[in-house]
Amino acid sequence: MISNEPLPTRRHWSLRQRLLTLAAIGSIVAWLTGGIAVFWAADENSARLFDERLRDVGRMVLQFASHEIDEVRTRGSGTIQEDTALTLGSRYQYQIWSPAGELLLQSYNAPGDHPIAPLTQTGFGNALADGKPQRTFAARTTDGEMVIQVAEFTASRNAFHASMGGYFVPFLLTSLAALLSLNWWIIQRAMQPIEDSAAQIVQRSPNDLEPVQVLNPPEELSPLLRSMNALFGRIARTLSAERSFTASAAHELRTPLAAIRAQAQVAMRARSADESTGALRALIGGVDRAARSIDQLLTLARLDDQVSKRAPPQPVDVSDLAADIVADMRPLIEERHIHVDLRLDECMVNGHRFGLEPVVRNLIDNATRYCGFEGNVVITTLTEGDQQILTIDDSGPGIPPAERERVFDRFYRLSTTVSSGSGLGLSIVREALAMHEAHIELLDSPLGGLRVRVLFPATSPKA
Repeated sequence: MISNEPLPTRRHWSLRQRLLTLAAIGSIVAWLTGGIAVFWAADENSARLFDERLRDVGRMVLQFASHEIDEVRTRGSGTIQEDTALTLGSRYQYQIWSPAGELLLQSYNAPGDHPIAPLTQTGFGNALADGKPQRTFAARTTDGEMVIQVAEFTASRNAFHASMGGYFVPFLLTSLAALLSLNWWIIQRAMQPIEDSAAQIVQRSPNDLEPVQVLNPPEELSPLLRSMNALFGRIARTLSAERSFTASAAHELRTPLAAIRAQAQVAMRARSADESTGALRALIGGVDRAARSIDQLLTLARLDDQVSKRAPPQPVDVSDLAADIVADMRPLIEERHIHVDLRLDECMVNGHRFGLEPVVRNLIDNATRYCGFEGNVVITTLTEGDQQILTIDDSGPGIPPAERERVFDRFYRLSTTVSSGSGLGLSIVREALAMHEAHIELLDSPLGGLRVRVLFPATSPKA
């Protein structure tokens, strides 16, 4: 069933912008946290210093209070108001009380009708004067004859905080701007290897498969560069192999096509029916050889395509496959009077039938083709331990040990071969067996020719 729902729109995003955004958010959070912590610490320390100064003012007043109070009592003029504008200014106000609640001395700006703070209070406290908050300090003399009370309006302290903020906020904003600029510069430097890599890839030609070179790349980029360079290497090898394959295939097909053309010309110029028939038979043989080469080329191309797709493996009985192929080749076998001995036990392999069929078909075809007229071929499938084994023996001339490795190369033919072929059969076998992670051996056969032994793995090939 086909769904008409629209595909989700892919959202484009920039790694640089994301890093800059995350770095900016982190920097602002850290900046705010640090700024608040510094401001809080500065406020706590300044409040402590203000309290210390308030207490020092009270102690200083007590140093001259006894003398001033004695003069007042000598003159009999009652409570005196001390003008402290030139010494303490208007910031502080104080009162001195007797234990009985008698006001003995006060500053010019202190209230005269009520105490600044409760007379029972000692130490620091908070109070209101005409609705305005004050910070107070009260203490008794050692002899208990006097109680000093000193007060300072909280607004005076806040004015200092405001002036401190006038310096603190610009400093923080400047530091934030510097921090964000530093983040931008660091991320730009960190992203430079990526930009260099992208520039090399964008600017190179399609045929340039040289490795990407980046000076001093970060560790996080190195795996990507290694993978990309490995991919370029595989593509280069694949293109090289394809060019070689195409050139070789063109060369191999040129020969049978030229022969077909020559035989067609002979048939056209034939002066008798027998001569024409012979030329046409040769023409048909050339067509068959060309068709076989093309079929082998298509099989090899299909194997390469399937290897790249990695289709999932399925159970395949190699013994049944061998029996079916021998049945298909029965007319050719009977025509050449070849004796084929089938010794087939169940041989289950996890693999791909489209890959295993060319293996078995090419190996049996080679055995029947090269064993000679009235030759012998023995096909065996069996299980040894946990391995599945296919063995094909023939009574032909065999392959010299020095050439047994080279016969797997594409378009390679033995110099002593007595039968025509495309030189692709064993190349197809090798490609298909590599897909199944199987191993092939070329040995001497008890029949006097070649023994081909294929060992399939005990485990399933990788899909």
